[in-house]
Amino acid sequence: MKSTYLLSLAFLSLSFLVSTSALAAPSFSDGINVYTSQDGGVYTTTWTAYPMTIEGYTGANLKKPDNLLIALTADGKTSSFRGVLSITCSSPISSNIVSDTDYKSLKEAMADYTLPRPVVNNLFAKFCK
Repeated sequence: MKSTYLLSLAFLSLSFLVSTSALAAPSFSDGINVYTSQDGGVYTTTWTAYPMTIEGYTGANLKKPDNLLIALTADGKTSSFRGVLSITCSSPISSNIVSDTDYKSLKEAMADYTLPRPVVNNLFAKFCK
């Protein structure tokens, strides 16, 4: 009976330590801010990227990401964009929006103001190093 009591006490102590360390663990990323536009007065639009997967590599030892899927969201006054982009670092002209109301190249998306140019520039700067 005494050993069962000690075992229960040890289990409770261990559970307390595990739950305490879980509370202290850092949280997962909430995305990567790629651009915030000032939309007049106190209004802004924040563009956030969520890396999904790397589909291909390039470089001397195939260590540099080349083909990536990135979820992109915009929250604010001028846009509520939600989509998935296929980024090709070695050939930016081949990059596309692959999930949105319509499939289009990033060049077309910048031309019709679906995506601001600074958003696209910052995506390549952050993910195609």
